[in-house]
Amino acid sequence: MGVSAASMTSTASMTSTAAATSTASTASTALATSTALTALTALAPPYALVAHARIVLVDPRAQALGVRVGFARSHALALAPQLECLLPEPERESRAFEAVALALCAFTPQIVLADSHTLLLDVTGSLRLFGGLRALLRQIGVTLDGTGHHAVLGCAPTPWAAWLFARAAAVWDGRRRRVVRATRLAAALDALPATLLPAAALHGEGLAQIGCETLGSVRRLPRAGLARRFGVGLLSTLAQTYGEAPDPRDYFMPPPVFEAKLELMARVEQAEALLFAVRRLLLQLVGWLTARHAGVSQFTLTLVHETARHGDPRSSALTVSWSTPARALDHLLLMSREKLLRTELIAPVIEVHLSADQVSEYAAPTETLFPLAAGPDGEREAMVRLVERLVARLGVDKVREVAARADHRPEAVVSTAPYQFGKRAAGLAAQRASKARQEASANRASASASTSASASASASASASASASTSTSTSKQRALIAQAPASRQDTESPQALASRQKAATRQASAMRLGTESKQALAARQATASSSSSSVRKRLNGRLDGPGNLVPSLAPVAPRPVWLMPVPLRLTARHGLPYYRSTLQIVSGPECIEAGWWDGQGATRDYFIASGDDAALYWVYRERSSADEQPAGAWFLHGLFG
Repeated sequence: MGVSAASMTSTASMTSTAAATSTASTASTALATSTALTALTALAPPYALVAHARIVLVDPRAQALGVRVGFARSHALALAPQLECLLPEPERESRAFEAVALALCAFTPQIVLADSHTLLLDVTGSLRLFGGLRALLRQIGVTLDGTGHHAVLGCAPTPWAAWLFARAAAVWDGRRRRVVRATRLAAALDALPATLLPAAALHGEGLAQIGCETLGSVRRLPRAGLARRFGVGLLSTLAQTYGEAPDPRDYFMPPPVFEAKLELMARVEQAEALLFAVRRLLLQLVGWLTARHAGVSQFTLTLVHETARHGDPRSSALTVSWSTPARALDHLLLMSREKLLRTELIAPVIEVHLSADQVSEYAAPTETLFPLAAGPDGEREAMVRLVERLVARLGVDKVREVAARADHRPEAVVSTAPYQFGKRAAGLAAQRASKARQEASANRASASASTSASASASASASASASASTSTSTSKQRALIAQAPASRQDTESPQALASRQKAATRQASAMRLGTESKQALAARQATASSSSSSVRKRLNGRLDGPGNLVPSLAPVAPRPVWLMPVPLRLTARHGLPYYRSTLQIVSGPECIEAGWWDGQGATRDYFIASGDDAALYWVYRERSSADEQPAGAWFLHGLFG
């Protein structure tokens, strides 16, 4: 089934077709293409395309004033004095026509550039994807509006029928025709003027002389006589139109490299005002990416400026980039907006070019049954998109990522570096690949479950058979272990004395261990009570245990806020002083590191409390040779 549309507005026209069974076509006529009317606004005057002093195409505003295709130029101006008559420009028409075809590649790759600037779209395979024929045609209309083109759509099961329905609506009666069922196609075609079909228009006078004014009357003529008088070409085209013969077409092939440009009808002096033109170019880019099953992670906007003096820069380039390949129009438009918002134009812009720089294979995200519960993958993607937006708005050098370093010194534990798009993209791709491998492994495991079940029976039998052997083997190992004791009388006096000294050292170590265990238990009890009191006071704060990932939580509490440079404190009665005398509530935590880079730190860290009930992270420098901490006190952090 096909749908076709013909457009007659300030840009180009197009037909689109949708089908449930056979081909679907979309046709469009090109009025605006011929004169670059894509940049005109709704306030522009009515336009008409004139060739040889005859009106060949009109836009809806001119049509509303009574101007029709075929009128003489003088007659049209008498009806609408404000009518703007434009001359054909084949090169610009062709460029605009292909730009529209490129944008519509987002709906189907099977697009035909037909006669009279009409596009034929076979959308048979796209109906379910876009929610049916009505929804598909609605989205095609939105895309055409976004590119600055107006279209009337015709729908039919064959390409020629869709083309005729679109042309009839564009140049004849303006009536919308959408035929879905092939059984109703003949009745709809029979009523159309015969001269709408190009093969019949070549013989318009001859057909009129014999009274054949409609396609139905031509079709009812004897085939043999019709072929002798008008040729087999007319019969062949009629058969293809009515679906009685195949109608193969050559599909439009998108270019291997994407480059598009748009001439502006007026100069633009504000960068943000360029977003309207950029959106039209992005629609083409989305269609091109869809046709190639690809995504883009960087494109360049080249702004052509109006030069006032010799030597002024002719153009300037804006590079828009992000991490993961994408082709959603909303995302591309958002990144472009963020870039334009912080751009100052060096001169007014008269033309915009867009080129895709980094294009790669695109894997569409897997849809979930419950989109609101997409899990960590969805949260990770959202975070990446947020960072991309910040980079586009602030610049690459202004957005930095935090990384952990293998260093115990608090001021050296964390480092920052510019956000790396490629690294994050590779990370996400690796995570997706890992997830896919895990799913494949799970499938293989379930497939081999039956094999494992059968193998377990034979394994139990073999285990019972080897039980007696393992028992005898363990007895032999026990006898071997007892053998040295029975050979003590054969040892030399030197070996015996050495073993006795070792036994004496072990006995004294056990006695000392018993005493040290008691002291250690006392210290641990004190530290435990101190630590529990500190943790209670930290509950509800940013650096409290409730806000830390258990696997990443440090052994001792760490403050959220660190001083850029540790603040040296005075001491009163041996205790640090900061607004008040600080009382030690936990510690010490000894940190010794950095001897390898010449900035060694030998510190004892404590958690202290002041009269304001705030908790402070302080340390005291000590010498590694001293048993007790000594030296100056420093404030290094604040618990939040």
